[in-house]
Amino acid sequence: MDLKQIFDRFNQADTPRAQKYGGTGIGLFLAKRFVELQGGTIEVNSIYGKGSTFTICLPMRNGYNYGQSTWTDSTNGRVVAQKEIELSDIGYDKSRIREEISAGGIIIPDSAMDIPTEGTVVAIGGGCGSAIVFPVARAFKEAGNHLITINGARSMDLLLYRDEMEKISDETFETTDDGSCGVHGFVTNVLADLIAEGRQIDLVFAVGPVPMMKFVAKTTESKKIPTLVSLNSIMVDGTGMCGACRVNVGGQMKFACVDGPEFDGHEVDFDELMGRLNAYKEQETISEKQWVEEHGGAA
Repeated sequence: MDLKQIFDRFNQADTPRAQKYGGTGIGLFLAKRFVELQGGTIEVNSIYGKGSTFTICLPMRNGYNYGQSTWTDSTNGRVVAQKEIELSDIGYDKSRIREEISAGGIIIPDSAMDIPTEGTVVAIGGGCGSAIVFPVARAFKEAGNHLITINGARSMDLLLYRDEMEKISDETFETTDDGSCGVHGFVTNVLADLIAEGRQIDLVFAVGPVPMMKFVAKTTESKKIPTLVSLNSIMVDGTGMCGACRVNVGGQMKFACVDGPEFDGHEVDFDELMGRLNAYKEQETISEKQWVEEHGGAA
């Protein structure tokens, strides 16, 4: 098979693996189109039994050095990112990276969160959402804010990042639905108490189950406290093309994958979001049952 054909629309390698796992044969076609829209090229080299290597060349400002990894000039004036470059090598100077990449004509959605400084921030994590909250909360603290963290879960054994949250926080609270640790109740109980005390709060950032984020936003709305939520709507392609992650924000349709995932919590239609998240419950239940039967244990 001519390797160039794998970038054609609806073209698949005729192998037992491709036949078994299906697919539409459009993924690499879309990848090639995205790269070409940015003025770049994509090539593939493959060794039977060992694997394939895809090389992407994108136009960038020549000679720029990202951290410890150098982007080297090629003969056609483009710059090639070597396979060894890791995200950690790039560092955290996102504004400089955005400026340099944009200078080369590459489009980056302007959806990065602005980190406030020298204020009081309440960072709230519920369940698995605490894993997302932790690095953002750390950034709040490093920017010079007074950081209050509220970490909630159904029970003590489900609380995540307990020690890590305590280390970065000026004040930290834990809540559990069953009262096995910290405050017996919800994260909104602690938040409401802080507001009732007359505490100056400049920003609330919350990540967790949709009902939790909904009521965090309701708790802060009457006091007009800026509230950001990170939405976990269903995503498929992550490029804004499929529309599966669409959410209603301020009466406008937004895509969580490219417009977010952080949005103004007071503008989100949480009821519509919860309805969309439940759209595939029947199929999810069937898949979970099938997984348990095949693996002989709980999912």
